[in-house]
Amino acid sequence: MCFFVSKDKKYAKPFIAKKDITCIKKVIRDGDNYRPLYQRNTIIYTLGVKAELLKGTKLEIRVSPLVFKETDGNLIDEGFHSYSLPLVKRARAFLESRLTPVETAILECTIPKGTEYYYNPVMGEYVSTAIVPIKETDF
Repeated sequence: MCFFVSKDKKYAKPFIAKKDITCIKKVIRDGDNYRPLYQRNTIIYTLGVKAELLKGTKLEIRVSPLVFKETDGNLIDEGFHSYSLPLVKRARAFLESRLTPVETAILECTIPKGTEYYYNPVMGEYVSTAIVPIKETDF
């Protein structure tokens, strides 16, 4: 999954969460745990347990050949991708449009206070260096 960096220069830089940020994330259900839907890596999400990038790993921006109206073609591949609750209807439509042949779930999560993150307000998307899955939700 790719996070497209906002054209708005106010959001084209990393932030540090001043408080916990509630968000949602679509995942693959794997027994009592969850796996990323798009990134095929070894991360396993467990409810209530913080998932973090390896210490020292940065959210790196790279140039993409795709340019959308709301972005300038810069994107971030790594990190924990999620969606903001204020734009939950738009996020729900997007998440449901991604049909998958596996059993999926939508998790309510928290980006913990002190975590580095980017936010695209037009897409309603976050990418962060840490995330805590809280519970399954149908929002």
